[in-house]
Amino acid sequence: MLWRRGGALAGAIFNDSGTVIVRNSTFTHNDVDRGEGGVNDAGTDRASNGGDSGAAIFSLNGSLTLENATISDNFATGAGGGVVVVAFPLVRGVPALASFRLFNTIISRNDAEECILESTSDPTGGNNVGTIDGKGSGNLILDNNGCPGVAVTTDPHLAALAVDKHGKTGTPTLALPADSTAVDTGDDDPILATDQRGVARPQGPHTDLGVFEFAPPSANLALTSQTSATQIVAGNPFAYRVQLTNAGPDDAEDVVLSDLAPAGVTFTSCTSTEGTCTISGGGASLTLATVPDGDTVTITIPAILGAIVSDGATLVNTPSVTSSTSDPDNSNNSGSAGSTTITVHNKSDLLVTTQSSLTAVNFGGTLVYTVTVTNQGPFRRRPSLWSIHFPLRRYFSR
Repeated sequence: MLWRRGGALAGAIFNDSGTVIVRNSTFTHNDVDRGEGGVNDAGTDRASNGGDSGAAIFSLNGSLTLENATISDNFATGAGGGVVVVAFPLVRGVPALASFRLFNTIISRNDAEECILESTSDPTGGNNVGTIDGKGSGNLILDNNGCPGVAVTTDPHLAALAVDKHGKTGTPTLALPADSTAVDTGDDDPILATDQRGVARPQGPHTDLGVFEFAPPSANLALTSQTSATQIVAGNPFAYRVQLTNAGPDDAEDVVLSDLAPAGVTFTSCTSTEGTCTISGGGASLTLATVPDGDTVTITIPAILGAIVSDGATLVNTPSVTSSTSDPDNSNNSGSAGSTTITVHNKSDLLVTTQSSLTAVNFGGTLVYTVTVTNQGPFRRRPSLWSIHFPLRRYFSR
């Protein structure tokens, strides 16, 4: 007696004459393993092995719709490691009909014939056949056997299964790199509003294939600044403190911060919590290769206010920042968003009094004048040059 081991179908979904609709779903590392045929008692004859197919999805008759699915790295010991759709007459005299709709889906790295459409004849001799109504567009399939709507046949270079930090659902996905052949190659009719992570589609000129909509890296850089005092007396030192923050969602690359001193202000030095800040050409600058997502860099710039700046003047310091990484909001990279203002105080009320040591002096005598200068405020007086004119009298005798 010979024994034949059973087959294996549908590692994830088995559809038996029903209606299955799959959108924005990932199928990976599913497998179907067929049995091995037995041998007779004498060990001289071996039965055939069982069959296996549809490691991700096996659909028998009925209706199957896949939109923006990613089916990768599934395994079958035979062919059909991805999706298999079969129309097979199960009842004598009754034809079988299967419907298959396939849009913007990736089926890759599932070994040989990873997508199969198979119509079969009635095995009972009832002269009926199975018929598959297949329609599709914008699909990527590496090794195809009859599935509709293939647009791309090259490897999409999917990343490993992981939770993407841009996602809103916390669901692991197989990410697309920027140079993937699945990026911007989808059919925009139909198009799903979001991907599996909840990220809006499309991010580029066209929708992407599979569950992952690629978005170019972006980093929201923002500047804020303040001074050690808002009212500065002319001639006095003070300091600016500028904070650079990356609100993400990605790291910012090739970041350059520039800050030109306002008229009447001299930057004397510059320090930063990251990198090396330098003073040159009347301004401060800082270059950073990367500012990580969520990072804050603080730049401190000691300065001195010129002694001749007019009283009441307002001086605005306006730093700016640029990056090679796209910024979703440039309004906080320069201008009023990151500026700070100081008001100059350069006014004082001076009182000058004089007093002599004598009211009358004889010829050849000594007279002492005492001059007193009092600053009655409200602010410090810058160094000044004073001059005193004494009366000159000449006396003639006869």
